[in-house]
Amino acid sequence: MFNCVRIVVLAILFGGSGAIAQDRALQGDPWSYFEGVTLADEVPAPADALGHRIGERFTRHADLVRYCRAIAEGSDRVQMREYGKTHEGRGLHILTVSSPANLARLDTILAANRALADVSGDGMAEDEIAQVIANNPAIVWLSYNVHGNEASGSEAAMRVLYTLAAGRGQAIDEILSSCVVVIDPMVNPDGRDRYVNWYNSVVGVEANAKHDATEHHEPWPGGRTNHYYFDLNRDWLWLVHPESAQRMVVYREYLPQLHIDYHEQGYRSPYFFGLGDDPYNTNIPQETKDWVGLYGKANAEVFDREGLVYATKERFDYLYPGYGKVLPVYHGAVGMLTEQAGHGFAGLAVEISENYDLTLLERARHHFLTSMSYLETTAANREGQLRRFRKFF
Repeated sequence: MFNCVRIVVLAILFGGSGAIAQDRALQGDPWSYFEGVTLADEVPAPADALGHRIGERFTRHADLVRYCRAIAEGSDRVQMREYGKTHEGRGLHILTVSSPANLARLDTILAANRALADVSGDGMAEDEIAQVIANNPAIVWLSYNVHGNEASGSEAAMRVLYTLAAGRGQAIDEILSSCVVVIDPMVNPDGRDRYVNWYNSVVGVEANAKHDATEHHEPWPGGRTNHYYFDLNRDWLWLVHPESAQRMVVYREYLPQLHIDYHEQGYRSPYFFGLGDDPYNTNIPQETKDWVGLYGKANAEVFDREGLVYATKERFDYLYPGYGKVLPVYHGAVGMLTEQAGHGFAGLAVEISENYDLTLLERARHHFLTSMSYLETTAANREGQLRRFRKFF
């Protein structure tokens, strides 16, 4: 079985495509990633606060916010901040996650990080810059669910938050000491609640995986867009809508070295990460591309270990500057896109073959795996990321 999966993986890496592979790891703990990490009892697990385990149903915005607030109030590793409101009045939030020592000096860390981007001559001297590179944590920003009906992202975000807040062990400690992690768990709450409320109104007591079931045929306008039916993944440059305009104020305060934009695509597609399609915009330096490749290789190692199918070279480009994976590049980040099979068609479960239904739990788990990989890789390459960031500016 493993060799067969690996052959499919290699075919997709070189431009093929195909149905995703069944997630065999779900027979055990779906959230296992680091060896030797335990979870503290005092930090509430998603099921304790939500009343359902991740993957059993979709989580509404208000319930997600309630859970994130419970984590922030109960953990000295997490700070929660509302950075704005949507057109419909839903709160937009980020969670800043790091070691207690880093959070205690967060303003100093962010100021030093912004100084790396200041090459005007009025910034720090080169020896001071070297000290920042040697000592400052790297900043990673994870954006989930900019398209509301690509709904596994927000489910994964809660598990990432819980793992970082509750995890006890060397691997988690290294991430928290080496990184400041920013989690935006739901970039488009209006669109997501539109999708989730519709889905909950048509699904039965149990999900129906058959393609012709009503729950797999989301009506227009769907949950992809915001209140005014605008695609927020085209608004990073123009900042027409409050979700984008309010986010960028905070984004420029943090100026992360890595920004990940979490999406979903067709329900039969392999998971996508990596370099994407050529040509790149000519203003994107080769070093940024090299780091995209480095992170993609790390993800591939995780997916190979799990026997999962993925693609690294598909239609996803770096041409248009208003995408969530491209605009951050012009702010010094390594900007990347991840695409999980699913989208609004998938619901809680959708039939892929006679023997396999793709579930929401699997979709969320795959995003969780890449989230952990991005953090692990950044922690291991913290100084190199800061050096690249300075060089970019």
